[in-house]
Amino acid sequence: MVSALDSFSVAVPTVGRTTELTELLSSIAASTVLPDSIIVVDQNADDRLATVLDQFPGLPIARHRVDFRGLSAAKNYAGRVCESNVLFTPDDDCRVFPTTFQTALNELSRTNSDVVFGKCSDETGADAIVKFNTDAGWLSTQHIDGMFVEPATAVRTAVLREIPFDETLGVGTFHGAEEGLDWVLRLLAAKKRLYFQPAVMFFHPKTVTDHGSPQAIRRVFSYRCGLGRLCRKHGLWGKYFRRVGLVTGGIVAYSVVDRKKSRYYLAELAGLVAGAIVEP
Repeated sequence: MVSALDSFSVAVPTVGRTTELTELLSSIAASTVLPDSIIVVDQNADDRLATVLDQFPGLPIARHRVDFRGLSAAKNYAGRVCESNVLFTPDDDCRVFPTTFQTALNELSRTNSDVVFGKCSDETGADAIVKFNTDAGWLSTQHIDGMFVEPATAVRTAVLREIPFDETLGVGTFHGAEEGLDWVLRLLAAKKRLYFQPAVMFFHPKTVTDHGSPQAIRRVFSYRCGLGRLCRKHGLWGKYFRRVGLVTGGIVAYSVVDRKKSRYYLAELAGLVAGAIVEP
């Protein structure tokens, strides 16, 4: 059972997606415990979500139509309006497993943590987004890799309000990624307790990258702008120049054998440079 202490809501920032949102809401409806509210932060210019949300009269959906864009801004907005003690923040193309919420709430209570991170898997059951650690454990500044992704997050709402996401980072901004690592680093600096539990499972589709497509070029440029900004903000110059070196090597290595990949890495390098020098 979910105690009053662990009342929870789900924040769903969304723009441009309907099929994926329908699948997410269907998975929430099949959960072993239901949230107090599903805060849909609707960033669409049109009314496309009306027919989607009407399919779920039994779910406590609160639709908030907003006039801003940005994933980080939407999560912060959900944190401000949330009336529950815990907030989950899946992407709008995620799905939850039946026990996702209950397992995360149990871990928050058992560990007395401020945030519990889970893992994402794809259609085959393989890790999605990043390669995750196999063991549960506490995050620290030396122990972060493979222990968090933003969609697989359960955070105490008061903590999100105290330390919100940097709204100049993430999808929908020029610096289009790394809001999660920035948030984790700031949480750790504030002595918050962050726990990784791979048993807290979310579904996330595998991203198939066509290195030559315009979409892939735009995405990698935007994401690496985020990395450049993150490294400058936190002084992570070792991380920055290691990536610059790898990307530069890729440009040279593929310049003859695979021009598409060479252009892709060139866009990545441009993003790294732009992200480090362009102010938000």
